[in-house]
Amino acid sequence: MTMRKAPPSAGGPALSPAAFPQLESFFTGYLHEDFLVEYGSPEGALRAWRMDASAKESRQLDREAARLVASAARMPFDAIAAFVRRDLGSTWRPSDVARLQKLFAATPKRAPR
Repeated sequence: MTMRKAPPSAGGPALSPAAFPQLESFFTGYLHEDFLVEYGSPEGALRAWRMDASAKESRQLDREAARLVASAARMPFDAIAAFVRRDLGSTWRPSDVARLQKLFAATPKRAPR
């Protein structure tokens, strides 16, 4: 498989999908073109992903989401939105950093097994 890498943005580091495997799994597999029909919202899609994921995968997604949100605070948001769509495979278009924060803050964490 060829590694895709987002181009560096002015004033910020480049992002790589390889650094976000659980987010890529979630964005590609659950925030696809029919996610609103299937899950009703990005939060619904994340709840469904957590139901299918292991506790370890869910904790890793939480760490990756925190890193993505932190990067979003340091980079132009259009670069983050492009990374989410192009490199992580989502059809969902977050409108701003606050929307990304809301997605990951509003979805209950999975209880450990």
